[in-house]
Amino acid sequence: MEQPKQSSSLSTGSAASQLSAAPVRIRVRYLDVLGHALLADTQVSGILHRKIALPWRVIRGYRLIRVENYTETFRPVPDGIQMIYSAQKAAPVVVYHRNAEGNLLVPPQYVSGELNDAYHLRPLPNNPFPILRAPTESAGVFTTKGKVAQYIYDTLQVLALPVNQELFCKVLTPVHPYRAPVANQPLAKALPAASTWPIYRAVMDRFNREQWFDIGGGVWLKRTAQLQLLQRPRAVAGPRTTSFVHRAEVVSHRSSAVPLYRFPQFAQPVRTLTSGTVVQTKGVLADDKGYQWIELTDHLFISRLDLLIID
Repeated sequence: MEQPKQSSSLSTGSAASQLSAAPVRIRVRYLDVLGHALLADTQVSGILHRKIALPWRVIRGYRLIRVENYTETFRPVPDGIQMIYSAQKAAPVVVYHRNAEGNLLVPPQYVSGELNDAYHLRPLPNNPFPILRAPTESAGVFTTKGKVAQYIYDTLQVLALPVNQELFCKVLTPVHPYRAPVANQPLAKALPAASTWPIYRAVMDRFNREQWFDIGGGVWLKRTAQLQLLQRPRAVAGPRTTSFVHRAEVVSHRSSAVPLYRFPQFAQPVRTLTSGTVVQTKGVLADDKGYQWIELTDHLFISRLDLLIID
């Protein structure tokens, strides 16, 4: 009589074990605040009481605000898990394009998109100017907070070049000058062939690398094969000496040959005089180090230390 009871107990335990091992299926829904579906439902399944990994979703233009019927483990959820989203606008990214002085080159640009969408910033289309500074982050995602980005351009078209004061240019064939560098139209009157002009300033077009020369009077020449650059010796102003008229003897305690110099190159002797030679002086000057130099009648200079004044 007791054996059937024992069989019934074993049968009940086996059924409970099978029930706990059966998979639990839970529907996950993605809804807006009005209950409208934003995405297709998802179903997750697992063993009862096991950990659940919920399928979170990022939806463009929406922000997750709450989860209804939330559970961390598998269990029966008749109505399913409901993820509720609220519609939300993304703030734009404002992009400024300025020159080095801070002036806007174009009106501010507003880059817009959906919340959580990616954006990529770019400089001005067909931009001819070098970029001095670009945004530290030229890519990102739209959020609810506004962002500002800035491009700085070097709009200076011409670059000054150093000019030697001895530089001239010779016009090999008639050449039409311009009123300004990088001007579109030349002046009507051409400069004659074989004429030579001093160059006061020089600039280079930063974009096409052309060079322009200022020859004075508001006239510019573009450097071409029709121009020949020349180096002309620069006239050096004579020395400003104080009158020092004496007869003197060349005396040196260093060597028998005493050097003579031509102003202002006191480091390069022109010739020498032997110690004991009598000379006529005409002037005296001091160099930037304070040393005195005596000018002789032949316009050469000798150190004051190498002269003994006779009368």
